[in-house]
Amino acid sequence: MERAKTLIEIYVLVVFALSHVFVVTAGVPRQTGSAFLTEPDNVTKVFEHGSTDTYTVTLKCQTGNGISIEKMSWKKNGVVITEDSTVVDGPDTRRLVDPVRYSTEVDTGGKYNLRIVAVSIYTAWLDEGVYQCAAFMSVGGNTEIAYSRTSQVTIYRTPRESHPFCLLNNTATEIPTNVTEGDVMELGCFSDHGVPPVILEWRKDDAKLPVDVGQSDGLLFSKYEWRASRRDSDAIFTCLSHHPGFNADKTCTIGPLDVLYQPDVILNPAEHEITRLYSAVSFTCVATGNPAVSDAITWQYDDSVIDGNDFRFKIEEGRRKLTLSNFSVVDNGIHIIKCIAQNDVGVGTAVGLVTVNIPYTTRGERTTVAFRENTTTVSKSLTKTTPSVDANSRHGNSIITIIALSSALGAMAVIALMSFIIVFACLCYRRRNEQERQKQDTKINVNCTPPIQRRTDDVELAPISVDTNDNNNHYAELMPSPPNNHVTYNIYHIYRTDKDTVRGIEQMEHFI
Repeated sequence: MERAKTLIEIYVLVVFALSHVFVVTAGVPRQTGSAFLTEPDNVTKVFEHGSTDTYTVTLKCQTGNGISIEKMSWKKNGVVITEDSTVVDGPDTRRLVDPVRYSTEVDTGGKYNLRIVAVSIYTAWLDEGVYQCAAFMSVGGNTEIAYSRTSQVTIYRTPRESHPFCLLNNTATEIPTNVTEGDVMELGCFSDHGVPPVILEWRKDDAKLPVDVGQSDGLLFSKYEWRASRRDSDAIFTCLSHHPGFNADKTCTIGPLDVLYQPDVILNPAEHEITRLYSAVSFTCVATGNPAVSDAITWQYDDSVIDGNDFRFKIEEGRRKLTLSNFSVVDNGIHIIKCIAQNDVGVGTAVGLVTVNIPYTTRGERTTVAFRENTTTVSKSLTKTTPSVDANSRHGNSIITIIALSSALGAMAVIALMSFIIVFACLCYRRRNEQERQKQDTKINVNCTPPIQRRTDDVELAPISVDTNDNNNHYAELMPSPPNNHVTYNIYHIYRTDKDTVRGIEQMEHFI
């Protein structure tokens, strides 16, 4: 029962709504678009910057034969601007039409065209808009309105032919010079406004760039600022000017850029580890820069420049390859290798490491060297022993042992020679002393006649005589010696034997 009541209420509401719609729309003409044989098309006129050309625009509209037309009209932007052959001149239409330049073309065949003359870039603000033709028809005593499709009248003004133009750092150049990595760069693209205004954008190798847009001195601009980097080398920057009046975008370009930058240096490999005696390793230095790096490459080993004169270091391949060899236990540790490349912009450096870890055969605290019949025996007091290494290590240890023994032999030979010299000198000195004592112990008795007297400070000296019998000579030599209270003199004894002549001396002092 309740369901039936609900259905009845819904039926009543529907009937009421339909009757209300009929009452409201009974006095309003119906709209239809099937009454037209010809409808207006969109119209676009393009004027170049500064052009004085004018055009006549005709919007066509024609109804079908046999249709009873009460009247025709044109609308612009929804406002009636003509009625039959009359151009409406009123407060609402003066901002939409110019009665002098707007007119209609009407004939008995249903043609109802709208004609606009002297269309130019200076009347674009008035002539642009949306137009539509309307036909008021009498159908069965009622008035029906048929509307044509709309027509868009568009007038474009393009920038001058030479626009846009590009600047780099406010300089009109396509390929700049002396662009160095890190320099602040500014791209500028400039153009006339145009109607509608142009849209300017920057692209780098077809990638869109974030820009700053604005206007200055009557021109629109688009600017892009950045710091030059090596990634910009050979890059081409293009400014595109978009405008609906162009058949295709207009452009201007900057580039390709030539960015100068200091060398970027890489060592390959970056690290070596050496565990075998007399091993050799190599490093390759890859340096890229603009301008290019030729042979301006320097190698360093532990901060010391490698000049290539050391037999352990070999530089080749245009100074781009370094070979190190003949590593031994004395090189154990970490060593720093540097490759330094230079060009006109700056210097680039790459650092590598050589880790030397060559094991010893044995490790000891002291070494004793013994010599016996040209045979050398080396004994060591060991605190710790390690397993023997490979053949190369044993060969290296043998060389070190031979060098140590040779040094010890040389030192022992020097010590023995010095000892012999000292002993020989001592023996000579001792023999001479013994000879002198033997001479002093010899007594020579002679008759010293006639006596010869000498006086010094009134002191009478011992007589001295010359022996003529045994052909031996004895004489005295005065040797004054301060202070004056004594006199020193030497007595010389010269005597001959069958083998040699012996000369003895005896010194005497006489005190006053």
